[in-house]
Amino acid sequence: MNRRQTATVIQVCVAGFIMGVLTSGEVARAVVRPAIARSPVQTTESGEIAQPATPPAAIAKQASRDPSIPLPAGSIAVELRPRAETESARVMLDQVAICLPARTMGFDCAEVAGVDAGAAPAPGRTARFSRASMMEILGKEFPGATIEVLGAESSFVSARGVPLADDLLANPFRRQLEEIFVTNPDFRVQVTGLRIEQRPQVRPGDVSCRFAQIDLLKQRMQDPAGASVESDIESLVTRIHNGALFNAQCVQEMPPAAEGEAESPGESIEPPFYVQFMPKILVERRMPVARHDVPAKTLFREEDSVEAWVPWTRGTGRAVRDVSSLAGMALVRPVQAGQTLLMRDFERPVVLRRGDTVQLQQKNGDLTISSNAVVVTQGAVGDRIEVQAVGTRKRLRAIVKSNSVVEAM
Repeated sequence: MNRRQTATVIQVCVAGFIMGVLTSGEVARAVVRPAIARSPVQTTESGEIAQPATPPAAIAKQASRDPSIPLPAGSIAVELRPRAETESARVMLDQVAICLPARTMGFDCAEVAGVDAGAAPAPGRTARFSRASMMEILGKEFPGATIEVLGAESSFVSARGVPLADDLLANPFRRQLEEIFVTNPDFRVQVTGLRIEQRPQVRPGDVSCRFAQIDLLKQRMQDPAGASVESDIESLVTRIHNGALFNAQCVQEMPPAAEGEAESPGESIEPPFYVQFMPKILVERRMPVARHDVPAKTLFREEDSVEAWVPWTRGTGRAVRDVSSLAGMALVRPVQAGQTLLMRDFERPVVLRRGDTVQLQQKNGDLTISSNAVVVTQGAVGDRIEVQAVGTRKRLRAIVKSNSVVEAM
């Protein structure tokens, strides 16, 4: 091969090499272009390609593994307590978790601490708040925020419970009884004690109770067509003395409102609970009693009595209400000072006996005719007796007016 032929072969080889290099570059660019098209390129002011930002969720995930990595803006970080105790009906977030100010960005920890985490367990019971439930609670309260929950895997919240105290039931029972008796100043009532059946656990604080039997009695006493006050009270006292159980419907009252919050009197945030109890009461009535000792066979006078508060029992249902009704009556047995006056202790003294001669008055319009008569049956003043007219020997019914006068009926 001469020199000219050698030069031609070299030129062909070089040209082929150059074409191969150019072709491989085009293939590489064809492969790269789709990837670039799928991932938008951000450039700096100088025209350099900027690195893509790490998503906030990825940062939060990295931060949960490494607390030294700062959280992005709009983040909340709390540390779950392993155990907590509450006395209220609702659980606040600051009871089960601690807000971490250094890792909470864009939110106030005081606002986070005041989040309502949900209903507290029943008194004496325990509830569990997990990390997942805490993230859900905060996510609903702060939509869009990045939530981080550190600390314990779960927080166990126990509700403090105390046995229902007697006065929490006795006081409202007494108040409702007083509402009944306040309408009648002749009665007053005291609750001297009670025994609670299966004493329940309640939260510390006030309890409000209602009593169906007492409400019904109050309605009956306000009904003019209903039974008398005395019979209703006697029925109530008899039931209590016989050991009857009463039912109470109670609710746990709301705690006092915090400063700046509106009061909500009478409201409850928990369902009612029911209690059975056996009360002990003392009902008293104002009625006449003996002012001093009075011997038997003595004609009773109004000044021999005085009004006083007397314990109400079945026996006092037969006590004297109006001393004016005792006029002309004598005591069957002696009474002592302060003793309740019972109708059975009095009788009308016999003023006319069989064979006594009396003046018989017979009325005929405005005319009164008097004649003599002989008593056939004895009697006291006001009694109806039988007499026999002296002149006609006719027997008549008459009312005793005094120890010497009767009036024909």
